[in-house]
Amino acid sequence: MIIPLLSHHVKALGASPTMAGLVGSTYGILQLFSSTIVGSWSDVVGRRYSMLTCLLLSALGYGLLGMSTNITLFVLARIPVGLFKHSLSICRALLSDLVSEAERPLVMGHFNAASSVGFILGPVVGGYLTEHEGGFYTSSFTCAAIFLLNTGLVWLLPWSDALTPRTDANSNSSASKASCHENDNHFISTSKTAPMATAINTLQRRRQRSRDQ
Repeated sequence: MIIPLLSHHVKALGASPTMAGLVGSTYGILQLFSSTIVGSWSDVVGRRYSMLTCLLLSALGYGLLGMSTNITLFVLARIPVGLFKHSLSICRALLSDLVSEAERPLVMGHFNAASSVGFILGPVVGGYLTEHEGGFYTSSFTCAAIFLLNTGLVWLLPWSDALTPRTDANSNSSASKASCHENDNHFISTSKTAPMATAINTLQRRRQRSRDQ
């Protein structure tokens, strides 16, 4: 919704084309260095709190963008968005935690399709709002409101129930591993005792033949 409008807005604030390009690259640079850090951090603190933090700080960034009347404030508004706008990545990680391997391709396909719909409709809505007076600021505040709404929805999710399938899957996996381990032990013990039993049977047969003779 906002990305196609950023270059026009920063030029309207008085930036040269080179400056507009540098400002536009700020978001990508921050995303490059923060994606790995945020991903590792979500593994430590949990998906819920990392998701809430990313959504709240992204909403803050878009709110500041809606109040940007100069280039300095515009750049400052892009910093929290570039650092913490990783909600899609965390959602994918959460789905990987909850969904079994058999269902994962289908669920990920549906998730990517829903994300693509957002990328299709977003520029259309943003362009329509920009046609009106103060449209860029309206689009920015609309994005901030959407992120706040998503924050509320994430907060209301039954996370304890949502994590149950993962626990069941882990317990089933542990049970299957234990069963395989027992079978392996049985096979090993059988393979070790089989030659000994064969040798004993051979000796008994030889003794029986000598007695008969």
